[in-house]
Amino acid sequence: MQQSTDTMELISIEKKNLTSMKLVFSIDALKQGTYISHIYDIYNMIDIQFLLKQHEDDDLEYYICARKSESACASNLKIKIQRAFEEAAHTCHLTCKVHWSQWQPMGYDLSNDSKRYLHLHCTVSITSKREDGVIKSLHEDEHYTDFQLSATDGTVAVHKVLLAANSPVFKTMLSGEWKEATEGCLKVKGVTLRTLNHLKDYMYLGVLPNSDVCSLLLVANCYLIDTLKQECIIKIAQSVTPENLHKLLEFSTHNQIPELTYAILEAVPKYMVKLAQKIRISKR
Repeated sequence: MQQSTDTMELISIEKKNLTSMKLVFSIDALKQGTYISHIYDIYNMIDIQFLLKQHEDDDLEYYICARKSESACASNLKIKIQRAFEEAAHTCHLTCKVHWSQWQPMGYDLSNDSKRYLHLHCTVSITSKREDGVIKSLHEDEHYTDFQLSATDGTVAVHKVLLAANSPVFKTMLSGEWKEATEGCLKVKGVTLRTLNHLKDYMYLGVLPNSDVCSLLLVANCYLIDTLKQECIIKIAQSVTPENLHKLLEFSTHNQIPELTYAILEAVPKYMVKLAQKIRISKR
């Protein structure tokens, strides 16, 4: 890994609003290799760092990782990164912990041989979830809930405002004349009560379970809960082993979640693919 000071240079930084910042980089398009940028502090809340891979065929791959600053350790921070590169665009999400996250793909572009330097525009937006007693009390509240999510083995009581805030599908459903809005209950097909409780934990507290993440991903994908979907994909990709590699790839293909397929292939080294193939052949 090569530390670069001249291949990816920050040339401007602009505060767009109280929680969003735009960074513009100049990239030396003729330098092949793998480069890591400097660490950039965003609003004294998070640190971000970029990784750039330039290949012999002129493809440029971008990655980002992040961590919470010491001053924000008590906050639950999420960031949304919107990347623009001439006509291309890419958006990804990260949950910031006190330690560095894994490298998150930000897409790729094709280098232009006619240009020596290219510009990368990246906007970082920060969302801070409250971790005080108010949210926790709402999570535990049973007397003032006004909606229910139903599975085959039970129901979960929730607040409409939290559903609408987390999902555009829920928001449309609850603001219209849908049957679910008048009945105060939504039957979520193909899930268990355990998965619905995991969904509630995420919507109120921003936490993910240690198991059954695939089931939660299907709910996030169905109801367009983008941040939950992205976090589930990251967690699943980090859990790949030679034993479950093919099963997870089949899951992502069957449920038409190409982002998961891409994340798995990015996270898996070549030796693990070969080992997974040997394990699969031995079970036939």
